Amino acid sequence: MLDSRLKFLQSRAEDGPAELVGLEATGRFALTTEGVRTPRVRVLVRMAEGHGADDLAELSQHMGLTVHIRAGDVVGGEIGIDRLTELDESEAVSYVEASRPTLTELDAAVPETHADKVHTGPPGLRGAGVIVGVVDSGIDWRHGCFRDPTGKTRILRIWDQNLTPEAGEASPAPFGHGVEYQRSAIDDALSSPNPLGMVRHMDDSVGHGTHVAGIAAGDGSSAGNGQPEFTFVGVAPEAELVVVANRVTTEALGDSMGTLEAVGYVFKVAETLGRPAVVNISQGDNLGPHDGSSLLERGIDNLLDTPGRALVKSAGNAANAGVHATGQVTEGDSDVVSFLVPVGDDTPDTLDIWYSGADRISLRITPPNGTASVEIDPGTTSTEVDLSGGNKAFVDSVVHHSLNGDNRIYVQLSPGSQTAIRPGTWSLTLIGQTVADSGRWHAWMERGRTVPQFIGAHRNDETTISVPGTSRKVVTAASYITKGAGQGNLSTFSSRGPTRDGRHAPTLAAPGQAITSALVGAAGSSQYQPMSGTSMAAPHLTGVCALMFQSSPTLTQDDLVLLLTSSARLDPFTGGAPGDDWGAGKVDAAAAVDAIP
Repeated sequence: MLDSRLKFLQSRAEDGPAELVGLEATGRFALTTEGVRTPRVRVLVRMAEGHGADDLAELSQHMGLTVHIRAGDVVGGEIGIDRLTELDESEAVSYVEASRPTLTELDAAVPETHADKVHTGPPGLRGAGVIVGVVDSGIDWRHGCFRDPTGKTRILRIWDQNLTPEAGEASPAPFGHGVEYQRSAIDDALSSPNPLGMVRHMDDSVGHGTHVAGIAAGDGSSAGNGQPEFTFVGVAPEAELVVVANRVTTEALGDSMGTLEAVGYVFKVAETLGRPAVVNISQGDNLGPHDGSSLLERGIDNLLDTPGRALVKSAGNAANAGVHATGQVTEGDSDVVSFLVPVGDDTPDTLDIWYSGADRISLRITPPNGTASVEIDPGTTSTEVDLSGGNKAFVDSVVHHSLNGDNRIYVQLSPGSQTAIRPGTWSLTLIGQTVADSGRWHAWMERGRTVPQFIGAHRNDETTISVPGTSRKVVTAASYITKGAGQGNLSTFSSRGPTRDGRHAPTLAAPGQAITSALVGAAGSSQYQPMSGTSMAAPHLTGVCALMFQSSPTLTQDDLVLLLTSSARLDPFTGGAPGDDWGAGKVDAAAAVDAIP
């Protein structure tokens, strides 16, 4: 089965290459149109049961599938759009999913987590011998807080997926793209009068990755911001780092295939060095079933089957963003959900609706001050709908989706003959043709620079955790406030659970609001800056996992989840546990380490 997003790209390809060039320019589609004979798309592929390496080699040879990462039965790679149907028809393939853009989870501390008690001991753990992987925008590798006491770097590798190798540079094997810098090259650059001439990698101007890395593993050795050295110390200040800089577009920080590659890369480096590793992902996306069955989540779960590996994901900042709606239909009746499109929305907008495989729901779309579209029945796939006012909708209504057996209605709005999607209040009318289960539906809106928001009674702040945070294995971090107004409370932006299949989420909470950490391009007394978001909460938990790995390097992801949740702190703010806002409560690093058998 082909993902709805891939069907949309196939339909656009029929209109000529200019259509795909335009879609690539939006930053919302993992496409390559320049320098290739046929436009290519980044995909995740689930292999059918009983099919393995030989079948994969045949797909590569005969269909031009370039494989970058394999994680159990999930494979990430690139393929020509003109070969997608052939790939889908292969008996070796169960499902092909488009790589989707991921975005940072940044909203416009160590003593609180009790990690300082672990640092001083006994036993005195600071993350030594453990690898912290940071999959993000990159890192300012020149910052003093990422060096050891001798001035040498603690960064073992940087893989910049944005760069093309120049003389003396190489891509990491077997991934075959980007540029890899090893520790020795970074040290040589640090002692050079022109460091960026030797190591070209730079974090972006926001410095999201630098800030995240500083929370997890900065040593605070740089004085700055009016504070002495060792004021802003990270959770695991003696851990070593492996950093992957995701591909950056105008809309996104990386995509799901590149994220799976990055996680696999960190674990590959750690395996080579014989070290435990914990990976931090402070980014995500809103599309997909939100039940752990997406191929990115399945691939990550497969990679976490090995002891000494862990992954922490930010919950997301969507609790009050209007990205989720839910409701129920009864048989023969309808439910109308509204969303508001802003002025100047000139890029495609995606709505993703999921409901029980036992029900059958049809759809009508009504633009602002317009007439309703034709009714789109369940099972109607790859349909182009002309809307009043000149906009268009691509609708793919799938019955018994191969990911999970549920039903999906994928809606892609585009300007059509107009320069932008019509601003104002749109409505989706969901009609219960057959309701043999609950009639419950969930809808999510893709994120971006200019995107719609759900409004009215169906708008819902629950089930807003971003993918891959609804995985069955990852540690998902909520954010709470540690200073100023609301101290002790959950951050209002912190995404809530449960998952769509009813599991409690997030896992637990960590400090995430107004967190001071390493500043990109630090100079003089300006070494640190505050940022807020579940992006800042996740690296606190990542650092705690590093401390736990130093104590017991063969812990599994399941072990870590149990230890973290069973030792979490409860107080009047958290209430009882587990819940779908705080998870198990507030992280307690000292109690988690003490709980290790």
